[in-house]
Parts: sequence; structure tokens; C-alpha cells
Amino acid sequence: DRCPRMKSLGAIREGLHWADSRSYLHWRIRRRVQENSVARRLMRSVTGISYQQATAIVADLVKGVAEAAGKAAEDQAVATWIEEHASEVDARLELERQKATED
Repeated sequence: DRCPRMKSLGAIREGLHWADSRSYLHWRIRRRVQENSVARRLMRSVTGISYQQATAIVADLVKGVAEAAGKAAEDQAVATWIEEHASEVDARLELERQKATED
């Protein structure tokens, strides 16, 4: 299939130019690795939390960064933010752990 059809079916978000594909994939994978790492840490610290719940918390954590960056640079902005703001991520994980122990 071609890009317009794949986009209309929801199989892709945007079409890529071949020259940009390596950079796009690098940042997409880097973002996913960072998000999954935070979700796994959350699951280890909060007993009984599912992967879906953990990823929803991570998505909420990076929502403002993703919106501010815009679609073109979203993956790079989120991956970089998670790496550079480890203390904020740790604080949010601790907050979620405390919430879980109160319930």
C-alpha cells in the first residue's frame, strides 16, 4: 500500500521521506525504550499495577512535553526530556508508590 491509504487505515501516523527515516526511527525507538523503562520501574515499585496503567501514568507525565514539541519533534523531545529530568520522573514514581500504599 501507499502512504495515503496506510494513513487512512490508521496503520501509520505520517508518511516518511527515505532520507529522514533513520533519524525518525532512532528517536521513535529511543522514546519507546525510555517510556518502557519508566513503566517497568513503576511496576516494580507499585505492586499490583498493570502495564497499561503504568504506561498511562508515563503518558500523563510526558503529555505536556509532547504537546509543546509538535508532531515533527515529539519523539525526540520526549526521549530527551525523560533522560534530562530523571529527578522529576523519580519524584512522580515515588508519588505513585505512595498513592498505592495509601489505598
